[in-house]
Amino acid sequence: GRDFTVSAPLLWIVAGAQLFNAACGPVLPLLTMTGHSMRAFAGQFAGLLASAVLAVVLIPPHGALGATVAMAGGIVTWNGVMLVSVIRVLGINPSITALLFRRSG
Repeated sequence: GRDFTVSAPLLWIVAGAQLFNAACGPVLPLLTMTGHSMRAFAGQFAGLLASAVLAVVLIPPHGALGATVAMAGGIVTWNGVMLVSVIRVLGINPSITALLFRRSG
């Protein structure tokens, strides 16, 4: 209905953040299953912090759009921090970019 069409653009923002989440690969399980749960926690905490800061800044002037961007920012931060940790600590790149830019030969 009408309520959905009004909110649909906000759903696309969340979907974009979830696509980034999927493109990073299984970073949380990789960190926790290899004994690096504190690094996983650090990534989750960074995402929470980013989301909270963005919410305080964006929700008052932008309402639901600000809340959506804050949530998406938290998801992107969380996965970005954990992806960097996996690459640095484990020496592997589980993201889709590893497949896209793989050298042949």
